Amino acid sequence: MALTITQTTATIERVAEIFSNAILSSETIESNMFQYIRASRDTFSMNFGSTSALVQDYSDDPSLSGTITAADAEFTIGKRSIKFKIDYDEFKNTIWKDAVADLKNQKLPPKFLTWLAGEITKEVNSETEADWWNGNGGLTGDLTDGTPVGRTYLNGFGNIIRTKLAAAPSQIITEAVAATVPSDSTKVQAILLAATAVIPTALVASPDMTIFVAPSVEQAYWESLSTTLATNLPQTDSLMFNRYKIKVIPNLNPLRIIIGKSQNMGVAVSVNGNDLLDLNVVDQYALGNGNRAFLTANYGYGAGIQTTDFVLWENTAA
Repeated sequence: MALTITQTTATIERVAEIFSNAILSSETIESNMFQYIRASRDTFSMNFGSTSALVQDYSDDPSLSGTITAADAEFTIGKRSIKFKIDYDEFKNTIWKDAVADLKNQKLPPKFLTWLAGEITKEVNSETEADWWNGNGGLTGDLTDGTPVGRTYLNGFGNIIRTKLAAAPSQIITEAVAATVPSDSTKVQAILLAATAVIPTALVASPDMTIFVAPSVEQAYWESLSTTLATNLPQTDSLMFNRYKIKVIPNLNPLRIIIGKSQNMGVAVSVNGNDLLDLNVVDQYALGNGNRAFLTANYGYGAGIQTTDFVLWENTAA
């Protein structure tokens, strides 16, 4: 991707396209498995409900029959900012020195800015996806409020599902032996078997039930299959456990397995007008604030679920 920056005044130059792709290219959104919801500044909502006993025998004067339940749940948007100072003098002895050679018209080198935007997207992508799935989840390796000092995170899918399943505790499996982890090829199949065994009976036949795992867990599962004949191994990346699809989430905590219907899981990104996310470079020289530029950004995102159609497996001791 090429990027050209012209910055001879205090005009803000936008690198929105590159930066927007940071979240939009995450596995969670690119998979098209989840509800993608446009959100307001602080919250987004998910609507859900069910019907029962609406159908009855034909009659000239049918009686009132059936039940409809509907609910609306709101979830929090986590808001993030970026601000970084870049002094032009740092480029004087580098391959980008020509960009700052004219003391009256210094600017960030376009190639450097393109590279920098790409690196920032990697960090944004990684943290956003980790927050969606693990935020304040309580396991080793989860993002936790106050770490580092002052940081706050979402209540990610692990946290939200555990809270929701307080109404269905049999669908939570808590492992208290530190060595029993799904990234161990000798234990992963037993763990998956135990987790799928508590899927609610009404959902067993659902084609949408998916097992969400970390990359190391998928690798362990492949290793566990290596003891079988090669002809029995899956020949595509569409890995299955028994009849359930396995979906790899790059930043899911390997101590956590989530089983659920992806259509009941939603991710949101806050939208302001037509700009999903902005990454801005503001020249400070023209503003009288020194020979430097500031790199700034604001963005937001959230995660939420519907129903109790989930199973959660977690190791709380590792």
